[in-house]
Amino acid sequence: MHEVLFGASKAYVKKQSTAPILSANIPETTNKDLPIGKIKLSNEVQIYSKKSNNEAFRLATIHKGETLSYLSKSGEWYKVNISGRVGYVNGNELELE
Repeated sequence: MHEVLFGASKAYVKKQSTAPILSANIPETTNKDLPIGKIKLSNEVQIYSKKSNNEAFRLATIHKGETLSYLSKSGEWYKVNISGRVGYVNGNELELE
């Protein structure tokens, strides 16, 4: 099992369910990255490291009904703060509050 930190909480993930990511550059959020709105998920969605599913890796899966604050919007992509890191959600799967 891997122990992972998510915000102030600890969680455990099976090793066989993970894969190493080499040379990943995940930008951290800063104080200037303040939320400008909220996203209510209409189904389970993936949060990616970049604005392209093909060039990015998954940072997290968020479940239907969860609400996230977003930092900005570019095209169909929403920039979100996921546990202190920048991530992106495809807007085609979202319902805004």
